[in-house]
Amino acid sequence: MESLKNKLKSGNSIIVLDTNVLLGLYRLSPQWSEWGLKCLSAISQHIVFPHVVTIEYKNHHKALFSKMKKRTNEYDAQLIQCIKNFEDKSFAACDEIEKLRFPNTSDLRQVIKDGIAVIEDGLERYSVSQEALEIINQEQAKSDTIHLLFEELIRSNQAMPGLTADMIYLLCQKGNDRYKKETPPGFKDAKSKDGVRKYSDYMIWHEIIQYAKDKSVDVIFVTNDVKSDWWEVVGGKRIFHSKLVDEFLKGTSQNITSYTSDEFFVLISKEYHIPEYDTIEALLSITAQSYGNEINHDVFEKVQDDFCNNPEEYINNYEEVCLSDGFEIDDGLLEFTFLSSEFLHSDEDGYHYSFKYRIKIIAESHEYWGRDDDTKQYIYSPANWHTFEGIVEIKVIRIIEDIDDLPYDAIFESAEILSGELEQTGYKPYSFSDYDDEEQKQGYTICPRCDKGITFETDALNGFCVNCPDKN
Repeated sequence: MESLKNKLKSGNSIIVLDTNVLLGLYRLSPQWSEWGLKCLSAISQHIVFPHVVTIEYKNHHKALFSKMKKRTNEYDAQLIQCIKNFEDKSFAACDEIEKLRFPNTSDLRQVIKDGIAVIEDGLERYSVSQEALEIINQEQAKSDTIHLLFEELIRSNQAMPGLTADMIYLLCQKGNDRYKKETPPGFKDAKSKDGVRKYSDYMIWHEIIQYAKDKSVDVIFVTNDVKSDWWEVVGGKRIFHSKLVDEFLKGTSQNITSYTSDEFFVLISKEYHIPEYDTIEALLSITAQSYGNEINHDVFEKVQDDFCNNPEEYINNYEEVCLSDGFEIDDGLLEFTFLSSEFLHSDEDGYHYSFKYRIKIIAESHEYWGRDDDTKQYIYSPANWHTFEGIVEIKVIRIIEDIDDLPYDAIFESAEILSGELEQTGYKPYSFSDYDDEEQKQGYTICPRCDKGITFETDALNGFCVNCPDKN
């Protein structure tokens, strides 16, 4: 059997999503909806929406998105109410048993109390274990990523042509005739829906057939409507309704395959190598920037000596711009701005992040002038000042001992520089020409911050004048 990936790769197949597939992502748990969205994103260029699906989706997505914030805790309340109802009914039954003078009813009451305590304890432990999901859910509720995907596909013209008023009227008439004969799909909605809505399934089916016929494409149809007007059971197995398969083949000379969203997402994840959702990794990804905001100074302090000791590793064209005999970076002349942090992956070493910084380094170099005849000490020129700027990436590894620490612990196991791309953006060679006093000739030069001359009286002894102290 040809794989789904190969079918799509051939360009002869499209994916059609029923409205309930998209809207279902708003209702399901945070980890499942996020995973489903990743699966849809992987094959998004092959998705085509029936016009009726676009209308139904637009009518309902805002209301469902607004409810997302409550989806992780509303079920706790339902379970608590169920336990309370069980408790009330059980003790009411005990009261009736006591009235009939059955023995040992107090023991029965105690058994019920103990059982309820066990259930409540289990519910409490489950709720604590789902706290990470609540954080993820609140982040997901800040931006409607499902709708963003939908809008992207609509902008890419991945929707079927709209239906005219005359066509809608005609389809309602045909749908009414089909429903009387219980011809699928949609006849199960005849009693539960009214007006045009009653015939929406049939309209979607009509659009799919017409599009497949016009474009000569096979269709992969995904729907979560598992009623008998879409599916039938043969040999104990649910299959897409044979009448629909026959009608599609007859009307288009093409093939149709159908899945529920659960089946479809599992298939996509296998063929496109989309890993199963990991709650911890999802939480770390969502909170990566706030984690970086907490620890970026500590991370940089961990690696800044590496910049000073091994500048050739991170400065582009180092051999060309740093030819002097004495080249030195003082960590006090190194400035950084934290840009971003991103969670990458996890392995046996821990959880890996990428931290990015914009770096500015002021370094000094000196030319070798020889040796003093009397002291034999080396003689160097006054300082030449270099300014280097660029982006540096640092790998941070985080160890998580207890999931309860997430996402608030601000610690890390190690940090090392992954890459640096620093360019020389400024260079000021030493010069005596601007200053006539003897002190300048003895080795004083220009402050790299204010461009004023440094003399014996204004030397701050850190490469700057007293008016421009080390700012790091």
